[in-house]
Amino acid sequence: MAPSDGRSVQGVRAVLTHGLSLPDPVALGARAHAEPADLPPLDGEVVWSDDERIEVRTADGIYTFLNFAGTALMIHHLFGPDTEGAEAAWQQWLTGLLG
Repeated sequence: MAPSDGRSVQGVRAVLTHGLSLPDPVALGARAHAEPADLPPLDGEVVWSDDERIEVRTADGIYTFLNFAGTALMIHHLFGPDTEGAEAAWQQWLTGLLG
């Protein structure tokens, strides 16, 4: 989770959208791409998008990015055998994105 720094919900959403290489507005089926350090790139498809959530499905996981009250939260469900270090790497990516 990245702490609130006074950004608006729309401001956090814009940063997440840009960080995931998504168009604005985010449409179902849009292709997402992100490159967190020490992990393979995230390449997937938007399967849910509303004012507070963007959900991306990849071949090996589901990634949910939540934004509310100027705060960002990321939840991931990984299906591959090599998930060691994923939580720390995504935390670093999110903190760097919003930092």
